[in-house]
Amino acid sequence: MESFDKESYESVPIKELDGEIIFTDGHTGALVAYLKGLEKIDVSWEDEELDWDLYRICVRWCKEAGITKIKDLRDRIIPDVQYQILWLERCRKEEEKLRNDKKK
Repeated sequence: MESFDKESYESVPIKELDGEIIFTDGHTGALVAYLKGLEKIDVSWEDEELDWDLYRICVRWCKEAGITKIKDLRDRIIPDVQYQILWLERCRKEEEKLRNDKKK
């Protein structure tokens, strides 16, 4: 939060996935921008080919948790260590499961 500079804030990558526009990265920065009072942020279209099956699962998890807008994260700020376990590790396990399922 302390190092946020709205003048040098980079755009957030987005993608249309199954008819919805989603952030593909930059969620933390977008949340900080929101908390700092920005009403709009710059976005750019994602140009990398990512694991869209995994993204679909992550989007589903967010919807199930009631997270559909960046402001929905404002009361869910946790220490990085918890984030690593609760989100990133969960995503890694799901990615591994998807990879194993594709090998079958």
